[in-house]
Amino acid sequence: MRVEKVISQAEAEANGGGAVWKAGTYDFEVHDASEEISKASGNEQIKLTIWVFNTQGERKTVFDYLGAAAKVQWKVRQFCAGVGMIPQYESGELDIDEIVERTGRLKLGIQKSDQYGDQNKIMSYLEKEDQAPRAARPPTASRPAAAARQPARAAADLDDEIPF
Repeated sequence: MRVEKVISQAEAEANGGGAVWKAGTYDFEVHDASEEISKASGNEQIKLTIWVFNTQGERKTVFDYLGAAAKVQWKVRQFCAGVGMIPQYESGELDIDEIVERTGRLKLGIQKSDQYGDQNKIMSYLEKEDQAPRAARPPTASRPAAAARQPARAAADLDDEIPF
């Protein structure tokens, strides 16, 4: 395997590994979303790659899953309320392309594990009206994951002829 980009320890920790952040309320952005099948239940689910930001503008990557099973709909509805997608949720269909780049606030906790070590875990998503004003944070980098899912427009789709 060829490593495309070597990163520092600080970058590694900011992007999901390393230091566990203290439990609390944080800003977040959905960096990526993908449809997959749960290995545990065999049900459909959406895997979310969440960028969590602290007040210093540092970023941590945390993964979360939105399942299709009835017993986890509380979490799906809570997420949708937190990112302004209740109409989509109530229609019964969630489009992953509409989820990417959504922002909100969440409660981050710490999951204790002897096997994997302590890790941050998303405990809940805050509804839009429950969200306190946020501290300013630096803009995020470009979003290649979202751009990769956008269909390329074929030249035939463009009607650039102007009738005279």
